Amino acid sequence: MTGESSELLTPELRLKRVHDAVEDIAHFGMKCFTHFAPDEHFEGSFSEFMRFVNQVPVVADWWSHSSARQGASLALALAKSYHPELNFNIVSSGFPVDPATGQPMGDETAMAIIRSASTYASRIEQYVMIDNFVPTVVPPEDSQRPPEHQDYETSEPFRASLRGVLTTYPPPEFVFTDPDTGEEMDFNRQNL
Repeated sequence: MTGESSELLTPELRLKRVHDAVEDIAHFGMKCFTHFAPDEHFEGSFSEFMRFVNQVPVVADWWSHSSARQGASLALALAKSYHPELNFNIVSSGFPVDPATGQPMGDETAMAIIRSASTYASRIEQYVMIDNFVPTVVPPEDSQRPPEHQDYETSEPFRASLRGVLTTYPPPEFVFTDPDTGEEMDFNRQNL
């Protein structure tokens, strides 16, 4: 407070101060978002800030899928460099069938292999460039059946998410409610 008596503050002035404080919070929040997506340009309104906040789970999921593809790409490339005969199509099709029984490898055996591989995963992780986005790409062998979900490259992931062009993964949406009225506040997919 600036030392003014609360009796001198009209409801309009109080509302303006609250509005200004909310806009300051939104402006600070938008600055934080630029660390995640430097090419995004924010206007700084509270409404826009809430729309972007609502997209955080979608964008985080998009980034995590890209990081997984980046790690898988590096692991496959390392394996191929040591074993040039490695067939990506076969390896990426899942665990092999046991030649003796003709049955798929059991979960227990697969989990044991995963556990032994994860011992060395942190070595490979050091070389993964998670800042480089890796889009969903359809292998040539799968060209007749595209993947169920795809992620697309963009320098503005929050805006792309708001437009519905970031990913085909089903987007989670939060429901914000007005604390006074209990009514839903819609910040989803509004035009920017």
